[in-house]
Amino acid sequence: MTLLKSMSTITIIIPVHNAWERTSRCLRALAETTPAEDVDVLVADCHSNDLTPTRCPAMVTEIFGQRGSYHRFNSHVSKYESILHCAQHVSSPLLFLLDNNVVVSGSWLYPLIQAFNDDAGLGAAASLHLLPGLDRVESAGTVFHVDGYTARLHCNVPAGHSFVQKTRRLTAVSDHALLIPRNLFLECRSHIHHAPPGFEDLSLYAALKTRQRRVICAPQSRVLSRSRFTDKQHPGPLPESLRAFFPPDYIQHALDDGLEVRVTQSVLVYLALPESTSRSLLDGFPSPIDVVKLAECLEDEPYWENGYELLCGYLEKHGLLEEAMVWRYWQCRMYPHLHNARLLLALARQRGDDDMIDRASDLLANLLDTRTDIDRRRTVLKQHIDYFISHDHPELSIPFVRRLEELNKNTNSAC
Repeated sequence: MTLLKSMSTITIIIPVHNAWERTSRCLRALAETTPAEDVDVLVADCHSNDLTPTRCPAMVTEIFGQRGSYHRFNSHVSKYESILHCAQHVSSPLLFLLDNNVVVSGSWLYPLIQAFNDDAGLGAAASLHLLPGLDRVESAGTVFHVDGYTARLHCNVPAGHSFVQKTRRLTAVSDHALLIPRNLFLECRSHIHHAPPGFEDLSLYAALKTRQRRVICAPQSRVLSRSRFTDKQHPGPLPESLRAFFPPDYIQHALDDGLEVRVTQSVLVYLALPESTSRSLLDGFPSPIDVVKLAECLEDEPYWENGYELLCGYLEKHGLLEEAMVWRYWQCRMYPHLHNARLLLALARQRGDDDMIDRASDLLANLLDTRTDIDRRRTVLKQHIDYFISHDHPELSIPFVRRLEELNKNTNSAC
């Protein structure tokens, strides 16, 4: 690959491997929303064997002219291998790393550039990642649980919510739509080359951290996911080589936002409004329930656990099963209880909605699978109890202590 000299400020690098339809949608969205005079587009084909090699070069030329280019690797390479190779052969000072399952929207670019103009210590800026077809968040940042697993910050929360718009310190963000200075990215290539498989993004952020560079999610820059949502971001908990770079911060973000940390019987940790706030909201609703106002309230207070149950129960009681199914789904996404998943599956079957049946079945299977690993559940509970006590929040450990006592009691009874 020869050096692609350009006067453009930004080169967008799109690593692809098959999934031509996604790539074509991604390219057309770029053409509609990207300023032509200052951006180059480079598709890095990681040895696709579908229609990509025959269709993509012509489309890139048709849409972007001289600003567009296509490079095909002779054998399969990983996402980050392709990006590193391309980054060494372009001359733009900024790189925008874009997955082909993401569609940019609106004025996505300027908020990212402005973030760098406002912060000389910034290392990378990510777009706010929204769920497909919805104004709800897929990722407003990557956060870390006490047991080393990653989570998406405020996943499923309405995109306009103050929690999402809030400027906050992050140690990692989604890399699906990421702006980063080219020279800085190349400085980090050794970390990326030696990253544990599946953790290349976190190895990049670890390298930025060693250089005292910050990362942010810019909520005014929005991109839409075009692939089916999955809870899994990384192949497992943080490897030991990365633990020191990413201390647990999930709980601290929750406390900063005035939320409570709770735990299900399956020992899945989730967030909810404090009981006092929940009771105040409930007391404020007249009888009979105004279902429109209740739905609006849940948009404003997406962590109101009792509110979801109140709304779903009302809709089901009055035969509004389509609406009830949608809200049951959001309830399951926010509150991963077995009871919720079973109710959703029953509704989906009653409606004959095959897609929702699949989603509910997956949710239920994951929850049941989690319950079978007694040792892991016990370990997670102990980790959280130790964390709360060591961080001067012993009162927050109470739900976890109770769950541990309940788990031990049930295990001993079974024996």
